[in-house]
Amino acid sequence: MDIEKAILYTLSYSDIFNYPLTLEQIWFYLIYQVPVSIGEVERVVKKSKKISRNNELHCLKGREEIFAMRNSRKSNNKEKVQIAKYASKILAFIPTITFIGISGAVAMGNAKEEDDIDFVILVQKNSLWITRLLCIALLDTLQLRRKRKIRKVANKICLNLFISSDYVFGNSMQNIYTAHEVVQIMPLLNRNNSYLSFLKNNNWTKKLLPNSFEREGNYVTNNKPVFKNLVPVLIMLEPIAKYLQLLIMKKHITSEVLTSNILAFHPYNYNQKIVNGYLRKIKKFS
Repeated sequence: MDIEKAILYTLSYSDIFNYPLTLEQIWFYLIYQVPVSIGEVERVVKKSKKISRNNELHCLKGREEIFAMRNSRKSNNKEKVQIAKYASKILAFIPTITFIGISGAVAMGNAKEEDDIDFVILVQKNSLWITRLLCIALLDTLQLRRKRKIRKVANKICLNLFISSDYVFGNSMQNIYTAHEVVQIMPLLNRNNSYLSFLKNNNWTKKLLPNSFEREGNYVTNNKPVFKNLVPVLIMLEPIAKYLQLLIMKKHITSEVLTSNILAFHPYNYNQKIVNGYLRKIKKFS
């Protein structure tokens, strides 16, 4: 595959979300076999007749209306990021948490006003359920959590993904959607370089988005746990926390993923839908 086609593939993926890309984003999320310099990407973008440009933004020819969409959503994301930062400072008191990041539309700066804020939380081994229980308790106290039945979810924190720090996504999940979700996370809390370790454990993403590993050094360590000595006690409470939560949610379980290494509670499963949409879009460039 030549670089122009790779760029068109990359813009096709972002087009699913009505999201034009800057030159740096095209480079960072480039769907290609090997790393490519940003200078080479810029050279090809400037020559391509299949790409439209508007100041620093780029999209597929014929999709110029999405320029205005991205610009109109900038203010929405500023408020949501501030709320997320505040929530992460509260959750940082939970010592079993090693990393908190924003995922989804807010991480990309593409959220609508009515959107919630998706959190990805990495935890110490054998502490998924107790960590989730403590997160729920803290965010419910602050009235910040998105709950299952509420309709107005704007600016609420969606605790949709808890993952053990050493987790590696299985083969069925190793696709362009999951790769994007992994590398586009906006770090808020990062203890002991947990996010960098998570990226390295899931280095299969490098086969799809090779340039995304070129910014590894940007993920700094911060926020040492205040109640570190409580970790063994919390891990002992893990079976009880799991039993209680499963008891409460058993009537409502549908497509959730509940294993010893990952808890995924997203109300909508976009994975296959997005992958299929991407494959349809790139057919015309194949």
